[in-house]
Amino acid sequence: MKIKTAVLLLGYNVEEKNWTETVWGTPPDRPGRIPMAVAVMLEEDADHLIIFGSSLGKEKNGKWLSSGRWMRDWLFARVDTLKQFTILEAFKQLSCNYTMSRIERTFELIEGPEKPSNTFEEIQAMSRIVQERRIRKLICVSSADHISRIIRDVHRVFKGRPIVAHLEVRGSLSLYTENDGKTPSERASVDHVVVIEPRAAIGPYAERMFRVNNNPEALAEIDTVLKRYEKKTR
Repeated sequence: MKIKTAVLLLGYNVEEKNWTETVWGTPPDRPGRIPMAVAVMLEEDADHLIIFGSSLGKEKNGKWLSSGRWMRDWLFARVDTLKQFTILEAFKQLSCNYTMSRIERTFELIEGPEKPSNTFEEIQAMSRIVQERRIRKLICVSSADHISRIIRDVHRVFKGRPIVAHLEVRGSLSLYTENDGKTPSERASVDHVVVIEPRAAIGPYAERMFRVNNNPEALAEIDTVLKRYEKKTR
């Protein structure tokens, strides 16, 4: 029996320098979040493909649009080029009209009452949809260097309540840390995603270090301490 399935397309701030690369990607083999979400929707025969409008956005033709609407408009303006991506090759036999009809039937931009500005708030907003629509399978789509945070936040939001029967996370092949003007190019890789499980003794210290993440003086002191102890353990 088919279960009710929703694909959540995680948004991305349209003001970011690498917005196009992150949300659309580069054909044929580096799909961004949008092509990946469409491929998942078709593969799963999903009932819903959802993105939230956010408190982040910018003007277009004198009108302010949320980042979610920017992504929605980008998709609908380029549906006929989706099959340039290898990930959608399995659906090449489908006509552009059929693909468009499936997207129109499932795609939903939700711009209220919540206006999430980060991943945690997007998952919170999605939890309401899951409950109201009795969704049994939820697939979250985002950048590969972002998906570990999604899994954490889903479990935070649904704490004390049953999570959907099936939860999946799919990562696009374009990374949101690539060419973002913030991350050094040599660090823009999933190899540098750091996962610290609760068992790790360093966990509480790593959490506290995030509070001084933008303080060069504090980071320099931390680096000095690490170098001193790294030498002792070699």
